[in-house]
Amino acid sequence: MNNTELCARGRALYESRLRALLEPTYHGQYLILDITTGEYAVAPDYAPALVEQQKKHDGRLQYVTRIGERALMRRSGRRT
Repeated sequence: MNNTELCARGRALYESRLRALLEPTYHGQYLILDITTGEYAVAPDYAPALVEQQKKHDGRLQYVTRIGERALMRRSGRRT
């Protein structure tokens, strides 16, 4: 699976199943989502949580987003 497919699938899962559940309580925190199993973690800092999730899920790729935000990072003043 390439990055585009990973992002599209992760975004679709977030929008359809998790957004309404997580945004009221966890706005601004990070969602780390295993797109294969649907399991997820929420954390104020994504790096330690991502490492933990990758260990738990045998290094599979994880979808990461900031809850309630349009983008995870900004680069050169533009959303990426």
